[in-house]
Formats: sequence, C-alpha cells, structure tokens
Amino acid sequence: MLERLRQIFIESGKNQTEIAKKTNVTSAYIWKILNKDNVKPRDLFIQKVCEEFGVSEDWLRTGNGEPTIKRTRKQEIIAFANEIMDLPDENIKKRLIEALIKLDENDWSTIAKIADSLKEGS
Repeated sequence: MLERLRQIFIESGKNQTEIAKKTNVTSAYIWKILNKDNVKPRDLFIQKVCEEFGVSEDWLRTGNGEPTIKRTRKQEIIAFANEIMDLPDENIKKRLIEALIKLDENDWSTIAKIADSLKEGS
C-alpha cells in the first residue's frame, strides 16, 4: 500500500505540505509515508487520500481493481473549488467563484470537455 500511496503523491505533483493540508495530517506524517517502510496509515487518512485524489480504496489497500474512480459532477466541482481556494489571490478566487455560479448546464459541459482535454495532455 505504501508504494501505491507514494505513486499517488508523486503523480499529483504536489509537495509534502500541500498533500498534508489536503489530507489533514502533518508534513512529517507525509514524509514518513514517502520515506519509511514501516508506516501503517490510519483508516481515516486512507479515506481522505481516496477522496482527495480520486482513487479507489480497494485498489489503494490491496492493489486490486482500477486505481481511479469516476467522480460525480458534484465531486469534480468540489475538487475544483478546493483547488481555487488554494490560490494566493483572494480577488481571483472571489471573481472565479462568482462566474462559476452563473454557469448553466451547457457551460458546465464545455468546462468538463476542457478539463478532460487538459488531463489528457498532462
């Protein structure tokens, strides 16, 4: 399981502090997971990793099944909003959220297509 956690963290492109913040643990805890082989991650931490990084809990724990889970539209929006909240400029956050609130279904469909194409390009 530690190797799969390490893989998730590395592929996320986030640093230890960012991962710790998203999973509600300390940077030292993330360091231990990345560097020690005798760490047994807590259940709550595993659940938070799955939620934040969109991975299957069964795959993370056992290696069985598909690594990623399909997020609902609501989960995608929440994840996107959380990323926005990590931006340093308060004005940008406020304006972006106000603009997102005004979108209709067609707009959201377009944004989803753009997001998918960005994921494919990375």
